[in-house]
Amino acid sequence: MKTSIRLALCAIAIALLCSACTPQGTQSPLADCTAAHSLDDALARCTEVINAKDSSPHDRAIAYSYRASANQASGKPDAALEDADASVRLAPGDAVVLGGRGSIYAAQNRLDEAATDLDAAIRIDPNNLMAVGNRGLVYEKLGQWEQARSSVERVLQLDPKSPNGWGEKCWIGAVHTPADANTLPDCNKAIELADIPNNYNSRGMAFYRTGKFNEAIADYSHAIEGDPNVGSSYYMRGMAKQATGAEDAQADLDKGLQLEPGVRERYARLGIFAP
Repeated sequence: MKTSIRLALCAIAIALLCSACTPQGTQSPLADCTAAHSLDDALARCTEVINAKDSSPHDRAIAYSYRASANQASGKPDAALEDADASVRLAPGDAVVLGGRGSIYAAQNRLDEAATDLDAAIRIDPNNLMAVGNRGLVYEKLGQWEQARSSVERVLQLDPKSPNGWGEKCWIGAVHTPADANTLPDCNKAIELADIPNNYNSRGMAFYRTGKFNEAIADYSHAIEGDPNVGSSYYMRGMAKQATGAEDAQADLDKGLQLEPGVRERYARLGIFAP
């Protein structure tokens, strides 16, 4: 899957921005912060909670945590980490804020620090979906596939209709056990729950690894239509085209390398080598 491991590593945290998704203005300022429907809205509403003189330390901690996720997704990693640190200072024993900072560390490739925070959050609350999911993504990035799979299974126990959970299960199967008969049904379930480019990218990988190159090309094309800025979708469509002898394969490979210069090496680590 993978848009730069989805800045994805923050995807589950960002999903929390809409976890309540109740009409704004009908609850507390903190509820408006955590139910924000856009990054700009999250930044604005969470800042209101942080700056309000009557906000409790706990509410400010949660607001900092959600604003941290919004800053990370907005391309402001320094501000994100500042907010995440502030949230933990205010509520050092809160699973939500520890899991939030762990996701920020993970998105910034600080995997040891991410694991420390996420493990602490899970010890406090084993049912914290964000922490469990992001811990799985850290395992995945470290190539610890069995641990990643266990984390994903836990996510699906907690939320059987989690699109992120099924998407990760699809990706892990495609990369780690491509011959597993359950991989494509997992991929199909992910797409059924979330018809998004990332899930087509993942299923394209499952098709590619099982030698279904035309199906892989179709899925990567669908992913590109939805998001034309993901280098791996072009690169892997090029690899699939090369396997079929298509004349335009090199153009896709070049486009993938242009968008993501390290994509060849990243997929080589997954056992996919360009000729």
